[in-house]
Amino acid sequence: MDECDKLPESPGINNRILAFGDTHHPYSHKDSLAFLKKLKELYNPTRIIHMGDEIDHHAMSFHDSDPNVPYTASSELHAAIRYLEGLYDLFPVCDVLDSNHGSMALRKAKVSGIPIEYLKPTREVLRAPNGWVWHHRLRLTLPTGNDCLFAHQMSANALTAAQKRACSLMLGHNHEKQGIQFWGAEENPFFAGHVGCLVDSRALAMAYRKENANDVRLGATLILNGMPMSVPMLLDKENRWVGRSK
Repeated sequence: MDECDKLPESPGINNRILAFGDTHHPYSHKDSLAFLKKLKELYNPTRIIHMGDEIDHHAMSFHDSDPNVPYTASSELHAAIRYLEGLYDLFPVCDVLDSNHGSMALRKAKVSGIPIEYLKPTREVLRAPNGWVWHHRLRLTLPTGNDCLFAHQMSANALTAAQKRACSLMLGHNHEKQGIQFWGAEENPFFAGHVGCLVDSRALAMAYRKENANDVRLGATLILNGMPMSVPMLLDKENRWVGRSK
């Protein structure tokens, strides 16, 4: 069985879920915060879920770092926090999923033989408000009575993974994927999908994905009264969100 948190839930908290992720601060798309602010205004979400990779840690990567990226590991962290402060103001309460980029410091410590007791909690490092809580995975009961599992990374095939677990499933991690598939009973179906991402595919730190750069799917996902809806973040030819303020 998957290791995941099952939270005590107050009435109505899962009625309007906004899920987004892969912001990779400080390499998020410059209009991502404005996009999320618009979704908050339109749908007044009752629960916010960040699917992980909230920061990028490019300078700490296990892979070669681009020497032209203008950050050290320290300055990159502080730049990421400045970006995150906008999210903290917009969403002071948020459930965040553990992820490969977000957990980079823990991964580095592990391979170096450093016990976790020597590390600061993620909330303290990122100067996040107390309402930001990190989870390995998160399983919630929707208003339909069906459970939905949220995970940063699990399978490239969300539908098969959902059917294996007999619940709905939403994933992050795959920048090139956004969308929903339904399965099960027609009167109360389960669903599976990917929420989309909010990264700037043109950032130098994303050069490792250059073969797939044109396939990035910017956006977020809403789950309203138990039913999911993908919301693409559409861009113009200048790489700006079409709904940005003039």
